Amino acid sequence: MEQHDFVGIDIAKDKFDVALKRGNKFINVAFKNNTSGFKAFEEWLKKNTLNPWICLEATGSYGEGIAEYLASKNIIVSVCNPLQIKNYAKSILARNKNDTLDAKIIAAYAEERKPRCFIAPSEDKKHVRGLLQLIDTLQGQKQQLSNQLGSTLLESIRKELKKAIKAIEKRIAELNAKLKVSIKKNNEHSEIKKRIKTVKGLGEKTAHAIIAYLPNIEDFQNAKQLAAYAGLNPKQHQSGKYAGRTTLSKIGNSKIRKALYMPAMVVKNTNPHFKSFCQRLEKSGLTPKAIIGAVMRKLIHIIFGILKHKQDFNPALV
Repeated sequence: MEQHDFVGIDIAKDKFDVALKRGNKFINVAFKNNTSGFKAFEEWLKKNTLNPWICLEATGSYGEGIAEYLASKNIIVSVCNPLQIKNYAKSILARNKNDTLDAKIIAAYAEERKPRCFIAPSEDKKHVRGLLQLIDTLQGQKQQLSNQLGSTLLESIRKELKKAIKAIEKRIAELNAKLKVSIKKNNEHSEIKKRIKTVKGLGEKTAHAIIAYLPNIEDFQNAKQLAAYAGLNPKQHQSGKYAGRTTLSKIGNSKIRKALYMPAMVVKNTNPHFKSFCQRLEKSGLTPKAIIGAVMRKLIHIIFGILKHKQDFNPALV
């Protein structure tokens, strides 16, 4: 079996703490969370490790830079769900928490579990994701201003709020146009969008989110793995004679779940190919919320099938 030096990274906005595991001991250092820090870390790895395996938590934009930099240098790196690290820390009875200790725990987790390797997204995918995130941010700002407009009585302020909302709507429309052009230029993204829209109830917004946030479909061996990645796999609550409700695990990519929630409601009410499925669940005693979750899981299975096999939606297979 190939030997590795396992290195844990705890990411912060301005720095990242590093723990290199050597037997039961650790070597701790810290670097700036910028390009010069990445290069310094790479040099440190060359001097202190032979075959490094780096692991860090998925903490949004703070960790993307170092993960992509390491992957570009062909250094093994894993980006893990923070809940996995948190639960591992509980399992080893870690009682304290600080940046240095967190890096040690991440390194120990990587050595024991050997998590899936990170594959950097393409520039086109990052561009789509960035545009989508910016649109979501502006949508949130628009909603805040709309709420303020609803509670403001002074007409002069209402005019200013309406002007601000109109400006945001114009910017959102511009970004949506850029998003569509970007997807159209990329053959793979254009194909994904076309396939997803063959499912009645799944539209542009869903397709855009899948393109932005779903890894390469070839990374998943089956639909269950993809459902688990999105946190749409069932979570049972059972102990002895007690059997509680089965719910969605929600341990996975929340962006994909969010993108499928409203479409699941539309599909449940308007797509005839899901009608018998939903009726069967209702007769089994599932609540409306649980049925929506089941439809979301069914949709991610369908998305896996049409993307994996490069085929349009086939209603006969629902």
